[in-house]
Parts: sequence; C-alpha cells; structure tokens
Amino acid sequence: MRGYVRADLTCADCHIAAGMLPRGGSFIGTYARFPQWNRRAHRVIALQDRIAECFLYSMNGKAPAYDSKPMISIVAYIAWLSRGTPIGAKPRTSDSYIVPLPTAPPNLARGKALYRQRCEACHQPDGGGVGSVYPPLWGARSFNQGAGMAHLDRITGFVRYNMPQNAPGSLTLAEAYDVAAFVLSHPRPRFARNALVVTPALPAKYF
Repeated sequence: MRGYVRADLTCADCHIAAGMLPRGGSFIGTYARFPQWNRRAHRVIALQDRIAECFLYSMNGKAPAYDSKPMISIVAYIAWLSRGTPIGAKPRTSDSYIVPLPTAPPNLARGKALYRQRCEACHQPDGGGVGSVYPPLWGARSFNQGAGMAHLDRITGFVRYNMPQNAPGSLTLAEAYDVAAFVLSHPRPRFARNALVVTPALPAKYF
C-alpha cells in the first residue's frame, strides 16, 4: 500500500487474524451490509467509500482510486470472507468490540501505570511502536483524530478483547477504559478535512 499510507499501520492492526477474528475487527459479513447510510458522511455509501475512509482516517493517508488494484483487491477479499451472508444481514452482536463505557471518568494515572505494565514492551515508552510490527498509538505516525480508534468506546472495547497481544481478554473493562483514555490523551495527526480526494476520469465505455 505504499503511496496510500502515511502512518506506520497496516489493516491487520485493527482487523486481527486477517479480519476473521470475532471482536477483533472481523470483516466476515461486511460485504453484505453495503450500501449503507453513513452518519459521518450524511449519505448512503458503498463499501469502497468505507475503505477509502479507512485510508483517510485510520491510515492518515489517501484513498486509492476505486478502479485501482489495491481497492479492487480489498473489496474482493472482504466479499470472499462474506460469502454466504444474506444481503442486508445485521452484524452479530458477538462480533462487535464496541462496549458501553463506565459512567465514571477514566483514571489517567491508572491508565499510565497499566500502559507501563502491559503495553510498553511492544508499543514503547513514547507510544511510537516498532515500525509496522507493533503500531504506534500516538504521535506523527499513528492514526489521526478522525479514526474509529480515536473514539473512546471503540478503542476501549478493542483493548478489552484483543490486548495485550500475548494475553488478550486479561484486562477488565475498567482497566481497558483507563489505558485507552491514557493513549488518547496524547497528540496525534489532525484529519485534513478539506483535502480533495481525486479519482481518474473514466470514459462511459468503462461502465
């Protein structure tokens, strides 16, 4: 994906086991749920639009053209994973990692301590990670402020079910909440909301 990604991240960082793990960003069934209404865009979007969002937000990069090999390959893979899922099927609750958050504010001091104990070995003291092996959690090479993981309910659930990598599910919801809030308390790239997304003009015969 060289040329489309500015962060030190890969799809597998948010979609564990190649997008096949329940509560790990599973892609199974995703293809059958598009087109769908998108609240952020205020319009109906296609799967290609959603993938473009991932490049713009989570990868802090630029979207591949919809007729490009990267885009066609990603769509084809998600379609293959979703084979057998009826069109319009709702996602299974058991596949989602989004959780209701505790009512009390997160404890950043405890989150910092937990980060040092459970996360720092892979993601480093400065949150910078190790290249694309252990992704950066904040800083210039991480996901930007518009990414799904920049939302506390999403990153909390992801951490709760999938982290640390060598002991997934070992953190309580309260612990995941605190460490996720600590991660999000650090600076990260700002989403370039007014950047233009340009795809090549195509002759009518292409369609």
